[in-house]
Amino acid sequence: MLLGCDISHHNAVNKMDYKRYDFYIIKATEGKTFVDPRWNNHLAHVQLYGKLYGFYHYARPELNTPYEEAKNFVEQVGKYAGDCIYALDWEDTALKYPVQWALAWLDKVYKLTGVRPLIYCQSSYCKKLTPIYKANYGLWVAHWNKTIKKPKTGVYPFHAIWQYTNDPLDLDYFNGGVKQWKAYCRRADG
Repeated sequence: MLLGCDISHHNAVNKMDYKRYDFYIIKATEGKTFVDPRWNNHLAHVQLYGKLYGFYHYARPELNTPYEEAKNFVEQVGKYAGDCIYALDWEDTALKYPVQWALAWLDKVYKLTGVRPLIYCQSSYCKKLTPIYKANYGLWVAHWNKTIKKPKTGVYPFHAIWQYTNDPLDLDYFNGGVKQWKAYCRRADG
């Protein structure tokens, strides 16, 4: 098992200890135009210390199509395909929208990069992810409870990543080692 955290512009670069964790998942984009202003700086530090990494996109289905948002994401971080994990952050307002929107985003990113993204959502929502599970996309589950041995995963038999707390950072366990991490990064043609 690997220990990591997910970070965004809310995390000051000069306050992060990039040596501390095995992996970092960095917010890259949100909606169809927002680009996280710190993603490049976070990535530079993560790479400097030779850490595993990934990128996530915060979904805004109330404002845009999944294709517009997938394009924004891939324009920023598509060149890292094969070296990182990709994920769709499906929470807050997004949970009121059909899961088919999320599936369309995942499919588009997969088509454009060759990498199967994960879906991130809270454990109570995982039971609604049948179409995404059937399409073979992995799960990054948020279940903030340090006292349990494994999170609730709904229709999924297991999780790829578990965000188990948001205090003091969003901390995550990866369900495997470096070899399994790299399998999630692998391009379909690679």
